[in-house]
Amino acid sequence: MNDATKITNVLIVFWNFGIGGIQKKIVDMSHYCKNGRYKNCRFHILLRDKTRFRMDNQLDNSNSKIYYRPQFFNGKLHIPFTLYMIWKIFSLKPTTLLTFLDYTSFLSIIAAKVLFWQKTRIVLNEDILTSPYVDSKIKWYLIPFFYPIADVIISPTHASKDDLVNNFSVPKNKIVVIPNWTLMRIGKLGAKPELDFLYAGRFDKQKNLLFLLNVIKNVKADIPDIKTCFIGDGKQKEEVLQFIKNNHLETNVQIKNGVQNLSPFFRNVKIFAMSSDYEGMPVVLMEAMAAGLCAVVKRCPGSNDYLLNGKTAFIENTISGYAHRVKLLLRNPNLRTKIGKNAQNDVKKYYSEKAISKYLKTLLPNIH
Repeated sequence: MNDATKITNVLIVFWNFGIGGIQKKIVDMSHYCKNGRYKNCRFHILLRDKTRFRMDNQLDNSNSKIYYRPQFFNGKLHIPFTLYMIWKIFSLKPTTLLTFLDYTSFLSIIAAKVLFWQKTRIVLNEDILTSPYVDSKIKWYLIPFFYPIADVIISPTHASKDDLVNNFSVPKNKIVVIPNWTLMRIGKLGAKPELDFLYAGRFDKQKNLLFLLNVIKNVKADIPDIKTCFIGDGKQKEEVLQFIKNNHLETNVQIKNGVQNLSPFFRNVKIFAMSSDYEGMPVVLMEAMAAGLCAVVKRCPGSNDYLLNGKTAFIENTISGYAHRVKLLLRNPNLRTKIGKNAQNDVKKYYSEKAISKYLKTLLPNIH
């Protein structure tokens, strides 16, 4: 078999294939690599858990395959899953092992090093700001030990790179900054959107949705019929529903389960909203900007890496400042359109094919 027809296997390890930014990146790689220099790549996606809402059907089946952990490999302390990984690395003989976030990265490194003679290239994609994300002392000890073993670590922002260097002593030369991307393309936005603003993502503490709900409560004092929608699911959902009930926001806030395709919602909304305390570089925000939406976000580390405040989005620090910005934008459609167009152009230039191309060159440096 010559180089032109040789198959390159990539093993991707993550917890699940639910609706999220990491999963969308994997789907994008699957479709982007159908043709051209990466047409002989095969993506083998190894997952521990099945979730209620999954993106399996979004993959290109010609070059991608999902493997869910068999029941035989269930068990505590992640040991059975690690053994399953060892088996898949041995049988698939991947050129590259790509993994995301702490525990899957720890286990993947162990599995790959057990089979050291296969010389699998290990790539970690730390798609988050690590220090606030780490939820146990043991991880604080494991990250400085395991992460430097990887061949390369991809961080989406300079803030996330600096966090790994300064807080976990990961060598700078191990980390490359490559922004996240979106390949989403949609038509024109609706002429008369029914929703004032939209949130889409997980319902958990990191996303700080009570901040966003307090913004709505503030805006409602001036715009009583404000219409918003929260799309997603998660541990904080009951708390969100209780806040809505306690503050009489039932007519102002819709709650919908996660969806694979947000395009119909993007066409029907004026503002995209986020309130996270920390992020890596949210793919859903890139999608909203690619659709031409004006976004308002709460300031968090790294946001200045990919947003130009007042030009491609608005970044606010406080509930009152955020609410004031929303009210101004709802009353000024021309400003919303201007910011949305700037955002759309910025994503097209920096956070689309240019970014995924750089990512794949880092993941598979031997493919020319």
